[in-house]
Amino acid sequence: MQIAIACCGLGRIRRGVEAWATDLAEGLAGQGVDVRLFGSGAMETPVDYTQVWSLPRDAWWNGAVGKRLGYLAEQSSFMRGLTRRLKAAPCDIVHVGDPQIGWWLRQHFRKHGPAVFFKDGLLLGADWLWRFDHVQVLAPYYRSEALETGRDAAAWHVIPHFVDTDCFRPDGPGIDIPKPRGPVLLAVGDLALGSHKRLDHVIESVARITTEPRPHLWIAGQAMEADRRRIEALGKARLGDRFRLFANLPRSKMPELYRSADVFVHAALREPFGIVFLEALASGLPILAHDFPVTAWIVGDAGVVADLASAEALTAALTAFLAGPDRWAGLRLAARRRAEQQFSRSRVVPLYLEAYRQILLQPRPGRA
Repeated sequence: MQIAIACCGLGRIRRGVEAWATDLAEGLAGQGVDVRLFGSGAMETPVDYTQVWSLPRDAWWNGAVGKRLGYLAEQSSFMRGLTRRLKAAPCDIVHVGDPQIGWWLRQHFRKHGPAVFFKDGLLLGADWLWRFDHVQVLAPYYRSEALETGRDAAAWHVIPHFVDTDCFRPDGPGIDIPKPRGPVLLAVGDLALGSHKRLDHVIESVARITTEPRPHLWIAGQAMEADRRRIEALGKARLGDRFRLFANLPRSKMPELYRSADVFVHAALREPFGIVFLEALASGLPILAHDFPVTAWIVGDAGVVADLASAEALTAALTAFLAGPDRWAGLRLAARRRAEQQFSRSRVVPLYLEAYRQILLQPRPGRA
């Protein structure tokens, strides 16, 4: 089989969908699959990668047209270049995580060309996903939710994200900075104002903790300069020397950062999945997160999920979690075990291969 994975943000920004595309391409290539990766920016990867020209979403002219139209311009220009390349070098399946590009591809190749496999990482829901012929959802909850509403989910494949457990692991060097006196809480996510990761909320909640030793908060994530300055100013104002920001840290350094922390905290109220959870699990970090069904399924016995909707609730949960460090050793073992048994590359890549086989067996109008 010949698989194409397309993501217009590749080489330009780093979010969950870019990490997914790169990791999947490398995981498939490791299984001997003929896979090609398509993105907009220059990047180094051991797999066959094609850079497709597109208008950058963060170009100077976006200030005039707005972020939304700027992103649409990147998507539409990427789409034009992508379809030309897929026609010149046909493949069997094109796998995408961008709903707009996925929809355009489905319409473009509706009768001829590759089957379009859409990965929903945006909580679009069954009322939107039924439009696609082949859908990847990231947890059993989403398929069950669709069936409960009466939607046909026969073409849905439940395939979670996976983590490289050889790269993210508890043993190995930590980040090259002095270890603080108190426990280190690590939060990872988008630093933009209004992000659903709620990192401002985490900062405020940690600042309310009065028990000794008072925890340190480290935050890592991708950010434009204005967002970086805003988060850093808030963190320093509320936590002083107990705050450290790792903005735009290369992904190759992230395993060291996880290994240097004591607890992973994530306050998003409705996280579609969260690759960061898998990185924390594989690194042997106890997890504290909001009680959303998908998050609870990922975390399992490796941490605590609770109602973290308010700053007071998160402060109380953190205080209770930090009061029981004797539990952390067991949680660390459980975290690593869960990553290896449920979310490792060797466990999840075969699920992709089986989904691709099933897709190729299904007839399509106008396609032999």
